[in-house]
Amino acid sequence: MDNCKLLQLPVELIQLILRTCNTEDYLQAALACHDLYTLASTRRDLVLHHLRRIPGAKAGLDQHSTESLFLLLRRRAAKYLLGAERYADRVLYGFGTQSMDLKASSMAPLGEPYIALVSRNDQRVHILSAKKPKESLMVLSLPEVDHGQRMTVVKTTFSGKDVMAVLARLAPSGDDDGPANKSSFRFARDAKNADPQVEYLVFFYDLARGTEPIAVHKFTDKTDWSPIAFAVADAIRWHNYDFAISWWKTENHEEHMVNLYHGELVEKQEDDNAIWLKCTEVISANEHSFYPERQDGVARALIYPAFKRLLEPVTRLAFSDNGRQLLYYTSNSTLHSFYQNLTQEYDSETDDVYFVTSEAHRNYTMARASSLGVTLLFSLAIPFFAGHDTYRDKDRGGRELCRWRYFTFATADQLYDGIAQQPVPPDLLPSRACVMMAESKVDANRCGHVVNLDRGRRLRNWTVVAYLAGYEPSTTSLGGITAATEDGTRFAFANWDTLYIWSMDPSELHRATQEEESDQDFYPASWREHTIGTAVVLEPVVFKLGAVCHKLTFRPGGNGDEILAVTDRGIMVLSLGPKGTAKREGKTLEL
Repeated sequence: MDNCKLLQLPVELIQLILRTCNTEDYLQAALACHDLYTLASTRRDLVLHHLRRIPGAKAGLDQHSTESLFLLLRRRAAKYLLGAERYADRVLYGFGTQSMDLKASSMAPLGEPYIALVSRNDQRVHILSAKKPKESLMVLSLPEVDHGQRMTVVKTTFSGKDVMAVLARLAPSGDDDGPANKSSFRFARDAKNADPQVEYLVFFYDLARGTEPIAVHKFTDKTDWSPIAFAVADAIRWHNYDFAISWWKTENHEEHMVNLYHGELVEKQEDDNAIWLKCTEVISANEHSFYPERQDGVARALIYPAFKRLLEPVTRLAFSDNGRQLLYYTSNSTLHSFYQNLTQEYDSETDDVYFVTSEAHRNYTMARASSLGVTLLFSLAIPFFAGHDTYRDKDRGGRELCRWRYFTFATADQLYDGIAQQPVPPDLLPSRACVMMAESKVDANRCGHVVNLDRGRRLRNWTVVAYLAGYEPSTTSLGGITAATEDGTRFAFANWDTLYIWSMDPSELHRATQEEESDQDFYPASWREHTIGTAVVLEPVVFKLGAVCHKLTFRPGGNGDEILAVTDRGIMVLSLGPKGTAKREGKTLEL
């Protein structure tokens, strides 16, 4: 490259520039031309300098050749996505002529490859695979209804492996003319002959068995209500149909409530194609309070001054801990605001099973948030990763113990010192978001050695091990959307049309907070809040999506190098691997 002005400078000055710039710019410059690549990759002191500036083991570097060190530097830079916004490829699978209801659509939990897209055109539910999202795996069609009626998909959700549920609205369409009733479901024939009114139905599907519903429940007492959130517990394989719905008054959104339902199968009718559910109903919350209330009528977590406010409508629900806990999300929140523990009791007089809820608990924990000694109230997500190891405790006579370390995403959106009972200046912390860790130990003979991330939320001894730089609380009705890889090495946060991805090594994060400094530190001092004994500060790679993100997940089997976002423009797949060339492709979903 004769026109490269940089190469016209003395070699010593070029070296100084390459040494001074950050690692991603250094690697970018090395790939600009052959001469710069040779200069950047063959100067041993230059390569070692940049290796010591990024995370990774520092021991034994001097034993490798310069060529091996440069390859190691490139691998570590790719692992931590240094400069990924410059080379990442993206493919957008557009909806074409279809109009999708993204509020009604859903995505299966981590590890399950399904996406459910609800079409406004024909009210069909398209099931796609996150691995190959180009075309539908199957289409779930709602049962046929007669002229004069219209069925609309309101919400969809997944429950465990292969099971999903659809919440639909059945209402008069205003067209009473049409052919004779041909519906194969009793509810449609009953509605045809009854007075016109709005009814809601829940359909359960087993995707492994086909596209016909396996169970149905109808609500006849919610004519004046509209659902805004829907969740199903992961217990359908045991023939328990437990679900929750957040409702608000159609004409007055100031009235709202959350209802818990326990459904049991009843005998199939000869003239029906699905088994009907018999459901018991319990109200767990409304605009006034959670149920049951405390003796003084105030939920326990509302006694702190920073939290005194009226209860807002619940815009998202989620079951956790195998259906033994219900999480409540409110508008523009990234994490759940409250949770209740759930049990079930049998009523021998009515032969029914009912949900019993605990007092509501505010989602928070107190933790030391800075080397300056500030203790903040953090909101915690369900842990995204847990590490497990077995060792012999010398202090207990060589007893074999299992140690669990749970890592979770946490935010301090309300900067309030829980000890001093006073506000905290916003610029005191590197970020309002962080990764927190809690540890528990158990006798090896009592440990099941099976990861249960929901169980980790019960722990109380949380400590900050990393701050997530660049985080800004969501101010939109969607709230923030998060995703993490199964091995916990990457965490993503979508805020409207902006995507942030942080890379980390959970097994090394806790070591960075220890009180001793060493030249062999995995995370260099430049990546920490201060030099010794404080949390790591992780910088994100930031992508402007050019579309509003509604759902987010790392693609199964992608080793964390592929992330999928369901946006208002289509399904977007970002490839984060180091072989990317910043390619942009547009395709159309085959629905």
